[in-house]
Amino acid sequence: MARKIQIEFSRNCPVVSQVNSLIHSIAGNNKEAKRIQLEFLDTLSHLCDNIPIVGHGIGLYHLAKGNYKRAEESFLLSTRSLVMNGVIMFSGGVGYLVAAGIAIVVGASYDCMMTLIQTSSHGKFKPVGVVKDIDHIIEEHKKGNSIVVPVVMAIAGVALDGVRGVLDVGIDHLVASILHKGLLPSSPVQIISGDFVGQSIAGGAVPKIQSQDLDLASNKKEEQDEENQIPLLNVDDSNDHLKKN
Repeated sequence: MARKIQIEFSRNCPVVSQVNSLIHSIAGNNKEAKRIQLEFLDTLSHLCDNIPIVGHGIGLYHLAKGNYKRAEESFLLSTRSLVMNGVIMFSGGVGYLVAAGIAIVVGASYDCMMTLIQTSSHGKFKPVGVVKDIDHIIEEHKKGNSIVVPVVMAIAGVALDGVRGVLDVGIDHLVASILHKGLLPSSPVQIISGDFVGQSIAGGAVPKIQSQDLDLASNKKEEQDEENQIPLLNVDDSNDHLKKN
């Protein structure tokens, strides 16, 4: 089992898999080098399934190619992440530990719900996520195999959900802090109305020009023009003076 994990790591881990592929290519085994590249791309695709919207796009691609099983996996994982992120976002500024707990609970609840839906639609037991990990542990135990690796993988999956919750709330806090400091417009209306001008890279605010400031500057310019204006000679008064003389 340990040897199998080591082989999978050398073929699927970023950088390591590329070095492994390069070694096979230099040795003249181009077929194996290409196979490692394809396995790495498949692993990368599965990782991207967990990114909302991106995973949905991958699912649509597989759906267009007729790979319905792979499309279903992408849709399930990306929707799971989307639901998890949405719940944490609307939880209202929770702490990191609470966010981790929410992510784990929401992820497990989603897996249970989708397991029921998948089982009902396929007519056979189709576990998803955490339920699938637990089912795998039970099956390995029935076969008399070691369940150490399946248990570790299941715990790692739950832990990753918690980490994802912490990252989500961290990003939410960062965005809220940026908006509070005025580094970004808080709404599209600000951009359209011109209330938000922007911030310099150094962190200093670009001064916002108000309409009152423009009116004041215009009034000052008019007053200066009036003061500097040269008085004009009254032609009629000049003619009257000549007539008198």
